[in-house]
Amino acid sequence: MSVIITEHATDVGRVASCPPWCIGGHDSDNPDDVFHRGPFLKLKAPDGTGPTKMPALPALCAQLVMPEVAEDDDPACIIIDHNDVYGPYAQLDVEAADQMIRDLKTYTACLQQLRDQLAATKEQRS
Repeated sequence: MSVIITEHATDVGRVASCPPWCIGGHDSDNPDDVFHRGPFLKLKAPDGTGPTKMPALPALCAQLVMPEVAEDDDPACIIIDHNDVYGPYAQLDVEAADQMIRDLKTYTACLQQLRDQLAATKEQRS
């Protein structure tokens, strides 16, 4: 799997002050509902490994999101989704992000075991 960090040029436009991690893109925001967004992190399988040999779609995406106005009731969070604007997503606070990181480390260890089993199976068959 590859990890892709997608950044866009910052367009401060009508937003007075963006945090240094904000990638802009405020043109599409509702003027009453402006959010700062960090770079997208995308995890995907290597290109050409799917049944169609096309570039792989992201399996998991993450982005830091924070309302522009400090008085906004919505807290800053990390949005996790499957690269589908209308699909399911999760909003992670610091504690939930820590738990997801622990879970991803466990997932990575299990994926390594599967890889080792695959290599052993290929070795036995040759």
